Amino acid sequence: MMMTEGEKAAPDPSLDFGSAFDFRHSCKSLIKHVKQYEEAGRAFSLQGHAFAQDLLKQAEKFGFKTHLGASLVLFGDTISRVAELQAQLMHEISANVEVPLSNFVDYDFSELAESNKKHEKAKTDYDWSQDKMLRKKHDSNWIAESEH
Repeated sequence: MMMTEGEKAAPDPSLDFGSAFDFRHSCKSLIKHVKQYEEAGRAFSLQGHAFAQDLLKQAEKFGFKTHLGASLVLFGDTISRVAELQAQLMHEISANVEVPLSNFVDYDFSELAESNKKHEKAKTDYDWSQDKMLRKKHDSNWIAESEH
């Protein structure tokens, strides 16, 4: 179902505070996997650079002007660029996924939990006060009716 302009999405009742803690657990699991992916990516990048350097050394042995030597240089440069892009990707993943998600889980989520506790206490106090006022009003109406 498509929403028209100006319509607001109804709150999703499945996103209660209890499921928020499940979400926090999922975020921690995601952070763990992101870190593992980063480590593997960094290892790939380091191995790529080492492989590229080895290719350039082999090209030097065969001579840069030979067909094999020139091909090894071209392939080594390509591997080196791929490794560099992999390193950049790992940096971007860290900066744009891992760090913000870790900050959310470590700091923002704690603040959210504390705010929820305060909200629940205020709501309980409000409900208690409202109930007390209704009982008082009911009692005063009952007294007024019994006097007539």
